[in-house]
Amino acid sequence: MVNLAAEKKRGEAFSFLPPYSPPEMPDNAAEYPAPLLLAMEREAIGFYLSGHPLDGLEDLIEDSATHRIADANEGEWATLAGVITFLEIKTTRKGKQMAVLTLEDYSGVAEVVFFPGSYEKVSGGLKEDTIVLISGKKDEGKFIGNRLEVPRLKGKS
Repeated sequence: MVNLAAEKKRGEAFSFLPPYSPPEMPDNAAEYPAPLLLAMEREAIGFYLSGHPLDGLEDLIEDSATHRIADANEGEWATLAGVITFLEIKTTRKGKQMAVLTLEDYSGVAEVVFFPGSYEKVSGGLKEDTIVLISGKKDEGKFIGNRLEVPRLKGKS
């Protein structure tokens, strides 16, 4: 019978595996653009590791947003600045489209709903990993969006 604890102590627990050597990276390997790297990090591990999509946009957020996600109160109208991290387009029973999305800023995440009337006006700007300004009202824990703006960002793609 194999005593795994004893082998582990002696450093032999995985001696049956061949030695690992990491692959060599070419000298001219380019780094991924920051937005792509951040999107891949979030997709792979569920959170941002090397930065946040809102890094460097503090002035825009301060000038444009009325609240941080964590500070929006129930029944209150607000403009939030954040990044869309999840987007689902749904069809109502009447055959009209609406959107449910997750918006993230430094303070937290919010579920945002654009009902069919508002969705028709904003659908062109709805895309995952896009930085947006959303105006609407917090209702029963969700944010009901009625306006969306995709700001022009210098130096960000």
